Amino acid sequence: MVEENKRQQADVEMFARVVTVLTVENDQLSGQRRRSQAPVVALRSAPEPGS
Repeated sequence: MVEENKRQQADVEMFARVVTVLTVENDQLSGQRRRSQAPVVALRSAPEPGS
């Protein structure tokens, strides 16, 4: 039982590291996506001819 507990604890620690790495990568990718999106700029309509 002690050995099984040690193995499970090692698994839990490994999964915690994986979650941490994936969280950091997700934050980085989300930041890149936000930075790459150009802001929306409203353009004025062309003036009507003769105005």
